[in-house]
Amino acid sequence: MEKIGVFYDGNYFHHVSNYYFYTHSKKRRLSVAGIHQFIRTRVAEESNLGINLCQIVDAHYFRGRSTAYEASQRGNQLYYDRLFDDILTHEGVTTHYLPMRNAYGRREDKGVDITLALEVYSQAVAGKYTTVALVISDGEYVPLVRKLNALGVKVMLLAWDFDYLNHEGIKKQTRASYELLERSNFPLRMHELIDEGSVEGIFVASENRNRNDEGADFSQWDDDDDETERPYQGTVTELDDEEDDPAHLNAIEGDELHSEILSIKDGFGFIRFPNNNLFFHYSDVENCEFSELQPGEKVKFILSSGNGGQDIAKRVRKINAKIW
Repeated sequence: MEKIGVFYDGNYFHHVSNYYFYTHSKKRRLSVAGIHQFIRTRVAEESNLGINLCQIVDAHYFRGRSTAYEASQRGNQLYYDRLFDDILTHEGVTTHYLPMRNAYGRREDKGVDITLALEVYSQAVAGKYTTVALVISDGEYVPLVRKLNALGVKVMLLAWDFDYLNHEGIKKQTRASYELLERSNFPLRMHELIDEGSVEGIFVASENRNRNDEGADFSQWDDDDDETERPYQGTVTELDDEEDDPAHLNAIEGDELHSEILSIKDGFGFIRFPNNNLFFHYSDVENCEFSELQPGEKVKFILSSGNGGQDIAKRVRKINAKIW
């Protein structure tokens, strides 16, 4: 019998799920239940065993978490956090949340990789698993994989490569560590399998498209070291002949302003604003789903500045949005 342990780097899992929900043509989130069934199926194929002899005996999810007060300042974030906790509980996943720490002005989830590695190794030493499935991407986990191999525990790696726009409209890349892929016994390049259409079952059913089951907050994601970036070069629709709001013409960074949605793209959009319409990222929408926003809808937002000095919109809130 194959005894499988599944371990999630929660920030990475959310990052991938948000990519498929907002940017990829799938427009659907990853399903925890679907991923578990996929893992069992692949382990059965690799081990030449029946799927009933390949069981997940343990599953753990690790992520940094903001305080309740911080989450309450982000619209419905507390609701979405609890909703996703319910999903994990239903699937028998043990959660491990670490407090977010301040580091050079940023909130970071320090210690997730160490905590995850220690949990995996301690359980593997005790002989609990014959196979460990890891949903991770960082090269810092390579020593863990080496240790598991030394113990005779097989390692399945679920990894994704993709490009996306961050919250300032900068193009970035997510890439799994090459050495991590090389050291794993069963490295699975999930993006390739998905694009081939062979793993449809790992996504949430399409009728749940408007339920953001895994939450909307991705401002905490730490980008990989091997990312490249460049300013967003997309086309911005010109303003029509409407008279400009005087408040917009005299606005400075930090002002709260009102306007309307000009256009919605894959994971980002633009708000009508004089001279150069304002880019906003899905993670900056606070009191509703990004998918609920439509061109012409009224919103309020905070005028901010991106890394390149361009004006962007932060803390975008739909006016008269439904509150849970």
